[in-house]
Amino acid sequence: MRERMRFVLDYEEGLFEMRELAMQYGISRKTAYKWLERWEAEGVEGMGDRPPVAARVANRTEAELEGWFVEQRRCHESWGPKKLLVGSRINPPEVSHADSRCGGAEIPDSEVWLAGAT
Repeated sequence: MRERMRFVLDYEEGLFEMRELAMQYGISRKTAYKWLERWEAEGVEGMGDRPPVAARVANRTEAELEGWFVEQRRCHESWGPKKLLVGSRINPPEVSHADSRCGGAEIPDSEVWLAGAT
């Protein structure tokens, strides 16, 4: 955070061009502009680290359906993703890790099934 603050102060002094500042701080120009945008929009709070996690997952399995898979997996421990697809309405790649997100047993890699695999 201190480095980012120094960067902003150096930029506001106007002694260096953006590319020179970016080179001095060992960052890309894209990152330099991002830091400035955050400074202008949020002030000091915008200079902190941010988690590298997406705010939302676009293709996340619905909670109700995820619960159904977890329940079926617990009742039928020998069933893998292929069998769990029967009666479900989601795409195959989403099945392979649905119950591990709910605290259930991790599906072994040997059972992970992706579309097109035999």
